[in-house]
Amino acid sequence: MRKPICLKLAWQTLVRNSRITLPYLFGSTVIISLLYSIVALGNNPGMQSVYGYDILTSILSVGSIVVSFFAVIFFFYLNSILI
Repeated sequence: MRKPICLKLAWQTLVRNSRITLPYLFGSTVIISLLYSIVALGNNPGMQSVYGYDILTSILSVGSIVVSFFAVIFFFYLNSILI
């Protein structure tokens, strides 16, 4: 079965513009993994046994908000570069 023309054109565009799209994908992956790590640490039930659990979860929740804010700015910046 032949590939649909839309998929073929999309793949060709990604390959031709890999110099631009690869840093975009790498940057997006790094920001999302950083945000996921912070949120996962904050929601980990095993953290309840750590000394200073209340303060630590507060810091991680504020940190996740700050990282989310910078992630949105970073994504808008990367999108403007990509366009």
